[in-house]
Order: sequence, then C-alpha cells, then structure tokens
Amino acid sequence: MCGALLLVTGWVFQESLGHGFVPYDDDRYVTANRLLQQGGWAWMWRPYEHNWIPLTWLSLSLDHRLAGLDPFAYHLTNLVLHGAATLGFYGVFVAMTQAPFRSALVAAVFAVHPLHVESVAWVSERKDVLSGCLFVATLAAYVHYARAPDWRRYAGVAAVFVAGLLAKPMLVTLPVLLLLLDRWPLRRLGWDGPGAELDRDAFARCLLEKLPLLVVAGGFAWWTATVQQATGAMTTVDELPLELRAGNAVLSLARYVGKAVWPETLAVFYPHPGAGLTTAAWLGASAFAVGLTALAWRSLRHRPAVAVGWAWFVVGLLPVLGLVQVGRQAMADRYTYLPLVGLSVAVVFAFAVERWRRPVAAAAAVLCLGAVAALAVRARSQVDVWRDGVSLFEHALAAAPDNATARHGLGVALVEAGRRDEALAHLERATALAPRWAVPQLTLGDVLGLLGRYAEAGRAYERALSLPGLNRLQQATAEAGLARLALASGDPASARARLERALELDPDARAAEWHGLLGLARVFGGDPVAGIAHYREALARDPALGDVHANLAFALYGLGQWPEAEAHLLTALELGVESAQVHESLGRLRLGRGQVGAAEASLSQALRLAQEAGDTDSVARLHQLLDRVRAGGATGDG
Repeated sequence: MCGALLLVTGWVFQESLGHGFVPYDDDRYVTANRLLQQGGWAWMWRPYEHNWIPLTWLSLSLDHRLAGLDPFAYHLTNLVLHGAATLGFYGVFVAMTQAPFRSALVAAVFAVHPLHVESVAWVSERKDVLSGCLFVATLAAYVHYARAPDWRRYAGVAAVFVAGLLAKPMLVTLPVLLLLLDRWPLRRLGWDGPGAELDRDAFARCLLEKLPLLVVAGGFAWWTATVQQATGAMTTVDELPLELRAGNAVLSLARYVGKAVWPETLAVFYPHPGAGLTTAAWLGASAFAVGLTALAWRSLRHRPAVAVGWAWFVVGLLPVLGLVQVGRQAMADRYTYLPLVGLSVAVVFAFAVERWRRPVAAAAAVLCLGAVAALAVRARSQVDVWRDGVSLFEHALAAAPDNATARHGLGVALVEAGRRDEALAHLERATALAPRWAVPQLTLGDVLGLLGRYAEAGRAYERALSLPGLNRLQQATAEAGLARLALASGDPASARARLERALELDPDARAAEWHGLLGLARVFGGDPVAGIAHYREALARDPALGDVHANLAFALYGLGQWPEAEAHLLTALELGVESAQVHESLGRLRLGRGQVGAAEASLSQALRLAQEAGDTDSVARLHQLLDRVRAGGATGDG
C-alpha cells in the first residue's frame, strides 16, 4: 500500500521536478534572498518576509548549500516531504482505526488532490509540506502517548508540535484537533455508542493535558500577529471592515467544500470580494455551512467520524478564513493542505462498511479508486500550470479576469521573459484595477524606466508615494526608483538625496542595492572616494552584486588603483556581468601590463558587445584601439 501511494504521488508531481522558480514569492524566499545565499543561521530566527518560520528557512538554506539555485533540488525536497506526509497519514490512521483500506483512501486523497498542487509545486510553500510532515509526526507521537500516558511521551508530543509551529504557525489549532481525536478514533472520552454518556472525568483529563499545548499555540499566534502587524502585512479594520471579513469567511468555507468536491477553476490567487460581497452570497454560504454543521452534530453519537472530520476541516481553516486578514486574497488552495484531511475522513469513515455485503463493498472500493484516479489526473494537469510564471498567471486570469494580483504577476513574469511591451499593458491594467495598491505602481515605474520612458516612470513612482498606508520599504523603493531616474537624467545631487532618504526609511532590506546606487551618484557627482566607500559597503552586505563590482572597478581604474580594479572586473565577469565597458577596461589593464594577446581577446569581446548594443561611439573607439594593438603601437595608458 505504501508503494502504491508513493507511485501515484510521484506520477502526479514528477513534472514539477523540471519546473523553475516562479516570480511570485520565489524571488523573495530563494532567488533574491541574499540572507539565504550568504549563509549563516542567526537571521533565520528573526522575522523575515512578514513571517517567523525559522525551520522553513533552515530547510531552504540546506537546499541552497547543497544545490545553489538549481530549482530541481527545491522541487525534489518539496515532493519528498509531501510523500513522507502521505505515508505518515496512512500509518497514523491505520494505527488509530485499524482500517488499512480506508486509511489508504484518506492518504491517497491527501497525496493527489488538485488543491494540494500549490503546496507541493510552489517552492515558496516549503512551509506547507514541512509543517505537514511535522503535523503528522505530532499525531504519531500523540497516538503513542495516548496508549500509555507518561511525561516522557508527552514531552515528545510537545517537542514535535513546537517544531511544526516553527515551520508554519498555522498548526496553532492542532491541540483542538487532538481533543477531537480523543472522541474518535482514540475513544478516550467514553462517549461511544447509543445511550453512552460523556465521561466527564476523562474529558477533564484530556482537556487538562492539552492546556500546555494551547498556551504554546497562543504564544505563537500572538507573536505571528505581532510580526505581521509590524511589517505591514495585516489589513486594518478601516481597510476591510469586520462584517466583510465575516461574510467572506463563510463564503470561503463553502467555496473550499465546493473545490474539494469539484476542483475546477483553481488559481494561485482569488481576489477578495470586499464591498462587492452580496448579501445573497454570504447568506447562502451561511445556510450551507450551518446545515453541514447540524448534520455533523447529529451524527456525533452514531457516526462520530463525520462530526470529527467536519470539525477538523473547520477548525483547521479558522486561522486563514480572513477574520484576521493578512494579504489581499479571499482564500487560497494552499490553506487546505491539512484541513482537507478532515473532509476526507468524514466521507471515507462515514459508513460502517464492515456490515456491507461483499459485492456492495467491492463496488464501493472500485468507485473510490476511480475517484482517486480522477483526482490524480486532474492534479497532474494542474501541476503543468506551475511550469513558469507566465503560465501560472495566465491560468489565474482565466479563472478571474479582473484580478489585479494576477495582472501584476503576469506583468512581472513577462518582464523576466524579456517581453516588456506586453508586460506594460498588464501592469497598467493592474494599477487601474487596484489604484490604492502601491506594488504594481512601483513595478510599472521600473518597467517604464527600463523602456526609457522616464517621465511616465517618474509619475508612477510619485503616484505610489502619494498612496496612504505605504510601509517604509515601499516608500524607500519609490525613492530609489526616482533616484535611478535622476541618475539617468544627469542629476546626481537629487539621486543622492533620494537614496539617502531610502536608506533612512529602510536601512536593511535592500540596503546593499541602494548603497551601490549611492556610490554611483557620488562618483557622478565628482566624489569618487565617497563613491568607492558606498560601493564597498554594498559589497560587504552582498558580495554577489556584479554591477557594483564593475562600478567599483571603474572608479578604482580612474584613480589608478589598477590591480584591485582588475580583480573586481574579473569578479563582475564571474557573476555574469557582460558589458562592453567591463571588457574594454579589462583589455586596457592587460595591455598596460604587456599582455597583448589577452588584451586583444578582451577588446574583441568588448567590440562584439558594443556592436550588439548599437553603441556606435564605442564601436569606433574599439576599432581604432584594436587596430593599434594589432599594429603593435598601443599601450594601456589612458
């Protein structure tokens, strides 16, 4: 059975191993996470990217140490963790229920449900699959404890639970789920069978043993909320009133059930309806949720699995239903990663199949296997959606066309693919759909600047700065964008002032990049010594900034510090900086040391790059220099 579960899981997700990173959090979590790439451990224990998830950062850091930025390694780790969680659920349910086939069905639905593709195929959701494994490990430790309670076994439960919270704080509801399992299938409450009464002493004992876990969960919940509020991730009540949050919560609960049964029109982002939420929609969803809850309650004595499964689903989703709103989404597929197990339990264990006749049981087994196969086929097609950013966001727009987040994401993906003109239309549409959201305004300014439309870029940055509720990083990013435009227009003094303001607003997040720009502003302003100091500060924070190595080399070259300049030019080339100016400077330095052959090679490469860029002045200059080199009359002077 374990082999079959692993085979079907591998078949569904094998294509994800060939996928790359997507331009939606994967940059912030991995590819542009300089803290991750620099190594070290201390930063993992500090809040980062609106979260406090040190074990997840540790997991990603281990991948980076082993494989650098090869996406295969990260996808493989996600798949291995998901497979381990699948086997864990199978083993735990067999241990609790002694029902191998039904336990396998629960594990199989967990393994292949299309709603879980997001958690496995998205590198940034490492926190889901890692916390999923630790969730299952906590269940296993608890089953071991429940058989023969003692403090050592309880300490094991608490230790694994804390580890799960360090991977993702969504596990805060786990103590409540353990109390549900005490009712069924562990049957520790004595509330079993017709006419049976609740054993109040057993209930009090089970509740008391959960209190330390609840205190730990409460501490993690408080700290997570504090971090998210401090970093500007939490939406205020003024932005989204409580009545709209409550309405969306019940509507999302109903939609989750619908997508669990019929997983179509899945998307990486579902926009929050906000004031567009209709009374009919939330009333209908409320009636649906109340009806299912009443049905589950009525089944508590005779079919406790239904009640426990439904409660598992609802309680598991409570932290992410949006009553405390973080982000702009109404719901997310990834939020169902662990709660959906509850619905599977409610359906699979709803009937006493042991009493069925053999033909009926066989037909039911075939039907269940067919349902699992259908889910697997659908999930495999959903995995293909995650092959790249363009595919991902085009799919999201097909599900919800008026989706500012998907429009912005598609614009970013198209920029990365070199399709800037196409990206522009989507970014402009994103700003029109969400005029009070700063992020697409900032990205629009960046793209307009790349296209040389500096006046329009400046207006985009100014619009972003005028928006209420900007966090300090967004303000700093806008200031740095305007500084780039000032540098491009030949105003280093204005650029310097704006970059100093950016560093004052946010001295950590992008300080390396901004010190590099400030060095450029200082050099252009006639103070190369101060510029070199900023270049050095930038490289001290992030040695992988190739452009800064090149700019530092140019400044050192101008001051006659040629050996160090050459070292930084070579480092810039190693880091992928391919520019005519870098190769020309390197050629001149080599020429000055009499390395004519190496100099000619560098200058020839500079000429090729200048021709590709259409830089006629550089082409003419390099032709003349190469002619002199080949004639034996050139030196590196000047």
